[in-house]
Amino acid sequence: MKAPAAAHADSSAGSSAEPTAPSPATIPADETLQALRASEERFRLAADAVHGHIYDVDLRTRVVWRSDGLLGLVGHRPRDVPPHPDWWMAAIHPDDRDVAAAHGRARMAEGAAGYSTRYRVRHRDGHYVHVWDRVRVVRDAAGEVVRVVGSVTDVTREHLAYAALDESQRALQAAEERSRLALEAARLGTFDYDAASGSLVWDARTRELLGVDADFVPTYEAFLAAIAPEHRAQIGTLLERLLAGGESRYEIEYRAIGLQTGEERWIHAHGHVAVADGAGVRVVGTVQDVTELREAERRFRAFADSMPQLAWVASPDGTNLHANRRWYEYTGAAPEVSYSEVWRRAMHPEDEARLRAAWTAARDGGEPYECEYRLRRHDGTWRWFLARGVPQRDGRGRVVQWFGTCTDVDDAKRLEQSLRDADRRKDEFLATLAHELRNPLAPIRSAARILESPRLGERELAWSREVVKRQVEHMALLLDDLLDISRITRGELALRRQPVALGAVVDAAIETARPSIDARRHVLHVELPRDPPVIDADPVRLAQVLANLLTNAAKYTDPGGRIVVCVD
Repeated sequence: MKAPAAAHADSSAGSSAEPTAPSPATIPADETLQALRASEERFRLAADAVHGHIYDVDLRTRVVWRSDGLLGLVGHRPRDVPPHPDWWMAAIHPDDRDVAAAHGRARMAEGAAGYSTRYRVRHRDGHYVHVWDRVRVVRDAAGEVVRVVGSVTDVTREHLAYAALDESQRALQAAEERSRLALEAARLGTFDYDAASGSLVWDARTRELLGVDADFVPTYEAFLAAIAPEHRAQIGTLLERLLAGGESRYEIEYRAIGLQTGEERWIHAHGHVAVADGAGVRVVGTVQDVTELREAERRFRAFADSMPQLAWVASPDGTNLHANRRWYEYTGAAPEVSYSEVWRRAMHPEDEARLRAAWTAARDGGEPYECEYRLRRHDGTWRWFLARGVPQRDGRGRVVQWFGTCTDVDDAKRLEQSLRDADRRKDEFLATLAHELRNPLAPIRSAARILESPRLGERELAWSREVVKRQVEHMALLLDDLLDISRITRGELALRRQPVALGAVVDAAIETARPSIDARRHVLHVELPRDPPVIDADPVRLAQVLANLLTNAAKYTDPGGRIVVCVD
């Protein structure tokens, strides 16, 4: 790989914050190479302990060495890839490649001893892995760059997690180096403990992390003393088990307090144990400062607690790892009660099967999921929530965690139901009016036919005019109802009550139904009281009721039938 350079340059690269390398003018090139070869055994043990993602490029021969861990990061084996730089550069994402290369050239031209960069590199299966590439530059006596050594850290997990929460946090992960230069570039510390002699070697970075200067003589007891009291017994027990030959590797996090500085740091340690005759004789490994990562986790929890949604984090199989404060406030459960137990009690029984089916499909397919269901509030009230879950994947595409939220959509659901009810009432209202608007048309057509008669008499003319006038007024009232938006929304018809003679209502109804009665040759017999009373009513609506009855009677009576109207 060519000296890759960053799409997002580390602001500390080449600055005083980086470990400084001895000047090429003060150390001959052959002595430098001899020193690197002398550290080969320790390097290989350290790289093996941390499954390192390390490379070493000789720019004079263009020969590249890549660790198995680095190739495994992108799904390849050593025999699958050529030992030259162009293969890795071709695997870098097209959007990152030129920027990364330009950054590397610029930093080396400035005389930087090292630099770092972030970019995406293509995995064998086609997806891209987000990496943090930290490079150490080696120069000859003339100041020419002859070699670059670096360490690549998979930061896909952190990239996905903080992108989902709109956080831009740098996550430090364990990284391994082939040599001291690569270890410095990765900001990893190394240690080497010989159990037989009791000698303990710390490099400069490890001394910095454990808060001691260059003159301090490290011992096993001093190491234990640097560990915070709450973790000391656990570390001691682990080391005793390792030296007894119980395990060959370990990985652990602990809080350390600087022996001389008193500065507190969180340290992530990887180690490899060399075993002889069934007992551990040597422990070699790396330590890394993950204080920033721990602080990022703390900020994440604070951020999650500030969200109005119910937020949660779960393992790949759905086991809850964390729920925010809002979740416990809503359910009224104590924080020490597991999220899963509270969730089972708060879930509405009618929604549980649907949610479980959605979650099972998402979990098995590793895809985001979305589902609406009801949760019981601490006061017994049921409210609707929209649940969304997003999988977080590692560099190999495997789901390592789920991040999700439950958003209260109860008010929106109620509004949606109100709108559906209003829409239904509107449809019913319009259907009723459409039916009623058809009724006045029949007598108007009858009057129109009479008016077309060439032998039209004065009596027929007067009758036709009255029919058209009444029915047009009737239709005008119906159209007024149609144009009244508030009544459409409520699904209500307005009543226009007035004193009206019952006989007039019957006449209006018969007038509307007469065309249907005559078309089927029915005989209509009407019985009215001797003195039809005057009533307080809406004459149009009352006539509609009676006209509908008469129209149905005409429609469903066999032709030539008899229809009787009795009014009392």
